[in-house]
Amino acid sequence: MKSNTTFLALAAVVVGALAVPTMSFAQKKPATKKPAPKAAAVTYKTVGPTITKTCAGCHTGAAGKAGLDLSTYAGIMKGNKEGKIVMAGNPAKSMLCTVLHGKPKLMPPKHAVDAKTIAVVEAWVKGGAKEK
Repeated sequence: MKSNTTFLALAAVVVGALAVPTMSFAQKKPATKKPAPKAAAVTYKTVGPTITKTCAGCHTGAAGKAGLDLSTYAGIMKGNKEGKIVMAGNPAKSMLCTVLHGKPKLMPPKHAVDAKTIAVVEAWVKGGAKEK
């Protein structure tokens, strides 16, 4: 009889232990979402060499075509007698961006600028056309 009692006591302990909720080592804590890394801001330091290479051949200094000096940040931001060519934050209203798409006139006139270059210029304008 004693062995039955011992067995029943042991069985009760095992059943009781199984009834207690525990966290197994296999369970994982819920994953927390990490914010996506921010894309590095495009500045004139990034886009300037491209604009100089693509545009400054014709638009340099006070004698630049259409009165534009696209060889420096100050020149780009100044624009010409018709107004600014960069509307910080708004590529669609920035003449610098629209002429790269051929609207109203394709610049540079002898060849189209590749889509990647246009995207970088537009990102710079959309980001505020910052110098640094």
